[in-house]
Amino acid sequence: MNCKGYLYLCLAFSMVCSAQVDRAVLTGTIQDPSAAAIVNATVELKSAGTGLERSTQSGEDGGYRFPGLPIGEYTLTVQNVGFKTYTLSGIQLQVGQTRTANVSLQIASQDTSVTVVDTAPVFDVTSAQISSVITSAEISKLPVNGRDWSSFMLLAPGAVDSGGGTLRSIRFTGRTKDDNNFVFDGVDASGVKEGPHLTALRTVISNDAIAEFKVNALMATAETGNAIGAVVSLVSKTGTNQFHGGAFEYLRNSALDARRFFDARKPDLRMNQFGGNVGGPVVKNKLFFFTNFEAVRQSLGRTFIGFVPSDSLRTRVKAASPALASVMDAYPVGAPVLRSNGTIDPDSARASVVGKQAWSENSGMFRVDYHISEKDTMYVRYNIADGIIEDPQSIFLNTLSNKLAAHNAVVQHQRVISPTLVNEFKLGFNRSGNSRVRLSKSRDTIAIANLETLPGTWTERDPGNSYSLIDNLSWIHGAHSVKFGFEMRHIQVNISQEQRNDLAYASFADLIANRLNTYNFTGEFASRGVRTENYYAYIQDEWRVRSNLTMNLGLRYEYYTPEYEVAGRTRQYAVGLCPGDICIGKQGPGLYSPDFNNFGPRLSFAWSPTALKGKTTIRTGAGIYYQQGQLDDLLGPIESDNRRFGLTAVDTPGLKYPIDGFINAGSGQPDTPRALGYDHRDFINYQATFLVAQELPGQFSLQTGYTMSLARHLLQRTAANPFFPGTSVRPSPAFGLIDIKWSGGVANFHGWQTSLNRRFRNGFLTGVQYQWGKAIDDGSGGSNEASYPQDLNCRACERARGNFDVRHNFSLNYAYELPFGRGKSMLANGIGDWVAGGWQLSGILTARTGRPVNILINRAVSAATDGYNGIFSTTQRPNYTGGSLIPTNQSVNNWIDPSGLSIPANLTRGNLGRNVLSGPGLFQIDLGMTKRVPLGERSAIIFRAEAFNIANKANFAQPGATFAVPTPSAFGRITSVLNSGATGSGGARSMQFMMRLEF
Repeated sequence: MNCKGYLYLCLAFSMVCSAQVDRAVLTGTIQDPSAAAIVNATVELKSAGTGLERSTQSGEDGGYRFPGLPIGEYTLTVQNVGFKTYTLSGIQLQVGQTRTANVSLQIASQDTSVTVVDTAPVFDVTSAQISSVITSAEISKLPVNGRDWSSFMLLAPGAVDSGGGTLRSIRFTGRTKDDNNFVFDGVDASGVKEGPHLTALRTVISNDAIAEFKVNALMATAETGNAIGAVVSLVSKTGTNQFHGGAFEYLRNSALDARRFFDARKPDLRMNQFGGNVGGPVVKNKLFFFTNFEAVRQSLGRTFIGFVPSDSLRTRVKAASPALASVMDAYPVGAPVLRSNGTIDPDSARASVVGKQAWSENSGMFRVDYHISEKDTMYVRYNIADGIIEDPQSIFLNTLSNKLAAHNAVVQHQRVISPTLVNEFKLGFNRSGNSRVRLSKSRDTIAIANLETLPGTWTERDPGNSYSLIDNLSWIHGAHSVKFGFEMRHIQVNISQEQRNDLAYASFADLIANRLNTYNFTGEFASRGVRTENYYAYIQDEWRVRSNLTMNLGLRYEYYTPEYEVAGRTRQYAVGLCPGDICIGKQGPGLYSPDFNNFGPRLSFAWSPTALKGKTTIRTGAGIYYQQGQLDDLLGPIESDNRRFGLTAVDTPGLKYPIDGFINAGSGQPDTPRALGYDHRDFINYQATFLVAQELPGQFSLQTGYTMSLARHLLQRTAANPFFPGTSVRPSPAFGLIDIKWSGGVANFHGWQTSLNRRFRNGFLTGVQYQWGKAIDDGSGGSNEASYPQDLNCRACERARGNFDVRHNFSLNYAYELPFGRGKSMLANGIGDWVAGGWQLSGILTARTGRPVNILINRAVSAATDGYNGIFSTTQRPNYTGGSLIPTNQSVNNWIDPSGLSIPANLTRGNLGRNVLSGPGLFQIDLGMTKRVPLGERSAIIFRAEAFNIANKANFAQPGATFAVPTPSAFGRITSVLNSGATGSGGARSMQFMMRLEF
């Protein structure tokens, strides 16, 4: 059978299938006092909130199972002739969870029933996942700066804050941001063209619209995929049999904030975040609704510090090259700055300017649930968010206008065919409407070595849609709980962009003489329609071998059709397919050859030794995972349909600014396209874990163990058709240098992860996460995080610490209701109850060590080795001559000691390794204090004060790392904090006040 026939067979078999990532499972065994299985016991389950009821009977091994359950609180009742009726209340089922509740029935006597409240700590006893569920208690009670739901991902095991604490900065196991996968109610919720949305809105999904979400860092079961990083599954809130809702406002302004480390004065800030929600029954136990709205209005002053031409350099440049006067005048005036040797830098100065950011967001969601009958339920949910950020970007105060309109919708139907067979069907829609416009003082982007780059003006639009058809089938057969799954997803992205001119000067001497090192032209192209289809299928068997031993066996298949342009407007540069030349034209229906080999077996087991009384679980497993990668990384052939060429000082003597004359001359130049290796393979990741989980007194649970991730076929950036060394001749004269992405990258991660957790019970929750990790790669990665090699012929020479290698990572969170007031152990119903009661303390502490720093040099094209030119003249490293590169008096102005570095001779490479140093770490403490004032039995006003980075610890960004001789003022110097925005992590101390009405 051919591969297409295999896919059709999967479809025919699995039209009752796919992953229940937004649902939960309750399972267990029924035994008598002698631990013998009880067969045919009646097991009933009822939702406390919606009245949903399900029933089944125990099997021959005494086992029972309820698949496909909505998350929430349930009561379990077990009955059998001759035994007391057993009731277990307060069972909290979480997203993606398989919860085990074993029952031991007692012989009937005078008392005919036993009622127990569920207080057991929750940890996985069925698989080897490294995961965590962020509950509604954590979302509502913990202080998070900006109310961005993605910041809560930092509470999950394996999460690392690379800077800012947002969706675009949180990484897992050394992987890039686009290696994560996001789903909302089981439907794709990514940015379509890129993993996270390009515009960093905080309310793409509002906190108050989320019931809870699960972060799975490693070893997801076969139900989930399309990720070699984390899988994040969010579930929307629903209405219940009681009306509930509220309204809120969060207030911040600069009067409450501290001055940032590099600011001359506190930046102006005004932020209001407000909204409300309501949910409840339309028909009790039958029809429910929930709706939510949230908005952000923010104005923020932003300080930028950078290196600009000194007065002396400006004068010399204008005198020697009057054409560059407008470029020099575009730079703000700076103050003199000292070099590392204590002398004043004659060429550069340090400028500080303040711009103003304007930020506006609106987000809304509604959901309707309908219990059609005892066997049929359905819901409809629609989420919409739009916003615009007018953001100054640099010392030039050029403005980047980011606009986003995000839509996400799902229609779901579930049918309980029988107590052992449950089917679920979904239709999903996801839209990410991105638009970015950058306005600048210059049409052209001009990079001058060791100065701030003068940005050019450009516009880019790339709205994307994805449509999903999903179906699930769960089948219980004896001790086996089998799931089948299938999803079809159609993706469409329309991209367009304006002409771009990128110019670069390699040194101040070249700037004075107006000798451009490189010039790259990218022509405008109108809308291009990118299309692709994804197909996912899996089978999974959760086999209860014994009451204390569960095996999880699964096989997942993923097929990603190669992207194609709807009108065939592509130029594919298939390197090496034509003898001695480069081919142009289609080699197949898509942009690359299809990959039909994405079979991902997954095996794990969980064992709770009887000798340890079921309080210890050993979990281990291994699996293979696949991902296509973000679409933006795979569009080289489409983005090369427009005119692209590059000029250098070697092949175009006299190359200078203004560039207009060379644009016309470039019409006869060979193409310098972007390309994608036609033999592109999908990413693959081999994962394994070995974990020990222990139930502790006080409803705590501890987990610790080894984690491993070995990624292959990652994207690398390289080039074809360079100059022959020492010449301006290329192997294929019809082309210039061809920028290629190809799937040959390698990345390894090894770590030890430890978690201590207590879910919210009796007014207290806490979570502690620690990870030691080591990430090694060869400069590969998606989302422009892959780097060019220093040596085109030695990719292995780039093997080093990954860009997101963080050796030590720690987080602590807690929420504690003080024991005062009505119903508490102290001052119960006493005088002052209204004042003393209802107080809660909460907090989050995050800390990590520094990320790697890669030291580079700028070179003239004529000095670069191996025929490198253009992009490769800025990706080479210096020589290491000995000694420590870390100064004894390390500071923000002296982070790297340059005395052990030198510039390699022309046409030679430096011997310094990649990522040999580390930048600053991160340490932050956030605190919250809440007061709840009851207005009645079910209503209250809540006041909260929150302080972020309460110690005002300066968390610094990476140091300047471009070396030259004499040492540039920017080298080894830190000029910004990790986060200069108003929200997220890594900023200065700030305070926020909240008032909320709840009913």
